Amino acid sequence: MNTPTYSITKVYNDIRGGGNRVGWHHFVWSKLTIHRSRFIAWLAFNNRLKTKHRLKLTEIVESDTCSICYLESETLNHIFFQCRFSQECVAYLKERYETNNTIETLEDTLKRNQMGRQKRRQFEAILCNLIYAIWSARDEALWSHKVPMVKLVVDNVIDTSETKFKFSASLRFDST
Repeated sequence: MNTPTYSITKVYNDIRGGGNRVGWHHFVWSKLTIHRSRFIAWLAFNNRLKTKHRLKLTEIVESDTCSICYLESETLNHIFFQCRFSQECVAYLKERYETNNTIETLEDTLKRNQMGRQKRRQFEAILCNLIYAIWSARDEALWSHKVPMVKLVVDNVIDTSETKFKFSASLRFDST
């Protein structure tokens, strides 16, 4: 018989298609990120979050003004990098972690820096968790008309992230 060898890898790759690998998958799906943050970050990197700008294009909302600052159109880039609230969050986070990384786009969050491997992975997880926190602050501003304080948002992200880091480390040491 002249039949080809069956390979699960080949079948998986055929089903998956020949799509390109994305550079952010390790960032979003890291074991160090909080589970609820992963989905929102995944939507953000795929430009699928339902911003007011996108909703206005489909005529679901009348105004696409940012729910936090009320100054510009609520686009993905505005919410996470141009809005004064998110800029203050990133600045406070960078101050706490003593880093000078440029973070003006989602792609900037992926750039390597001079941190050690473990500290860089933790900082990336915190950035991923910050994406979720900023989106949650946007939701709170939209639905409750309240904008949380920057310090509280970032401190909560750091505390929650560090708890996750300790939990992950304890699992790693317990399994040995």
